[in-house]
Order: sequence, then structure tokens, then C-alpha cells
Amino acid sequence: MEVVGCPDALERSEKYLKVIGQFAASKWCLIELVVILEKNRANGHPVMPIFYKVNPSHVRKQEEKFAQALAEHEEKEIW
Repeated sequence: MEVVGCPDALERSEKYLKVIGQFAASKWCLIELVVILEKNRANGHPVMPIFYKVNPSHVRKQEEKFAQALAEHEEKEIW
């Protein structure tokens, strides 16, 4: 996935640190996360998630507000 306006730093990075918080409502943050994970799969560069004010199990299981925000994005067809 190519992100228009994605910083060059993201493209050149060898390691990724991603803060996962109540960002699920942000289209940009979700797209950025997809790009990071695609680059991780392609080149094996490590990704370190930091969970900020969000329960990691809610993200993993797509529950609570995180699930609601993802469902809203699916309805808008951002994927």
C-alpha cells in the first residue's frame, strides 16, 4: 500500500516504533500502521508496538472502542 504524503523517514526506516492508542478513529494512523506491517513482512524489520491508554487485548481481539472505530472505517471503505 502506498500512502500519499508518507514521510520519507517511514520509507527508509529499518526499525519501527508505533504508538497504538485511541487512534483507531484516525484514518491516517491506521493506514500508516498497515504500511509499517507490510514493510515488516517484506523485509523483516522489527516493529515495536507501544500501547498508550488502550488495552492490548482490545486491539488484538478488535473489541470495545477499537472494534467500533474499525467497523466505521470498513463502512467508509478506507481499505
